[in-house]
Amino acid sequence: MRRGIAYRFWIRDLSRGEYVAGGTIENPTHVKIDGVLVSRVDLVGKVAEKDAGSIIIKDKTGKIRVRTFGDDSMMKEMSVGDLVRVIGKIRQDQTERFVLGEIIKKLGDANYQLLREKELGDSLVEEVSF
Repeated sequence: MRRGIAYRFWIRDLSRGEYVAGGTIENPTHVKIDGVLVSRVDLVGKVAEKDAGSIIIKDKTGKIRVRTFGDDSMMKEMSVGDLVRVIGKIRQDQTERFVLGEIIKKLGDANYQLLREKELGDSLVEEVSF
């Protein structure tokens, strides 16, 4: 089975979109942003906070928690201030919207953040397939 598209966009857009709980292949959990159904995201940001099982990343538009639920191995070597790329699924519980991390990778080159900012500009949604 092929994974869905991981959309590139600003964190502010994820937090302002309408959350729709799904749960099936035909209707996955997603955030509806200007008519686009976004179930997977591709974010770049700096680690603002780190605790057991989660990090909070921020870009120039906002911040969001990234959780792993039992698989902390992707976050062990990360520290506050590190630039990271996160690919994961959008989820929401009673208190907050978050990303369930599938891939969390520390980026060694700060130019990656500049590239992402140039890619997104002021646009709302970009997409990439893996």
